[in-house]
Amino acid sequence: VNPMPEYQQTLIESGISQDATTTTMAFTKIMVEPGEIPILAGQNTFLGAWGSSNTLGIHSNRQPFGLDLTTGLFVDVINGNGGGVPPPAQQEPPAQVDNNLAAVNQDGFTAVNLQGQLQGSTLQFRVNLNDANAGGEDTVTVVYTIPQVAWCAIAVSDNGGFMIGSEAIIALPDTGEVLKYNLDAKSVPGVVPMPENQQTLIDASVTQDGVSTTLTFTKLMVEDGEIPISNGANTFLGAWGSANTLG
Repeated sequence: VNPMPEYQQTLIESGISQDATTTTMAFTKIMVEPGEIPILAGQNTFLGAWGSSNTLGIHSNRQPFGLDLTTGLFVDVINGNGGGVPPPAQQEPPAQVDNNLAAVNQDGFTAVNLQGQLQGSTLQFRVNLNDANAGGEDTVTVVYTIPQVAWCAIAVSDNGGFMIGSEAIIALPDTGEVLKYNLDAKSVPGVVPMPENQQTLIDASVTQDGVSTTLTFTKLMVEDGEIPISNGANTFLGAWGSANTLG
């Protein structure tokens, strides 16, 4: 947890006050600043946290929440409920698809060029309904290519995209191992392979050339005790390292 450089310390009229039972923080922030996450006039995701004393340490309470700054609508992104006053119903314009980002190829895979911190990587996926290779269960086949010779991973999340609590498929190129993991912490000791009976990936592999790494697997979409993948909207996480060793 590191302070930003002095030139980024642009808060206006910031302050903190306490009484016997509560602490109040107040500040004004520029919504769009170079090199920082922008705050929108509409929907945003924030995190709130507090500690057990006035000394900075591990938080005793924390939770992400959605807040629309235009309507005041609050959304509990963990439990999926909300409050506040919803905006008046409006006709939404049809969604626009950038054909440079997503396209379906002749094998039925949808290919997506990922953006942001994952720019340069490509995710291809295909839903296989009633997959004969999985006893008639529905599966999804994923091909994830990164622009790096390194370990890589795809995770599924049901907590708004936070690493901890998500479930990952991680490829280790030096051994060729591709396994499912529970993400219990951000440190390597907290990245724990699932038990053997949950290692149900089909045709999982990892390959490398001189400049890229490709992870391929087929996964059951619904498995006992695991985060389900729907044939619709899902939240995934992508990641890769700087070398083939997980770290």
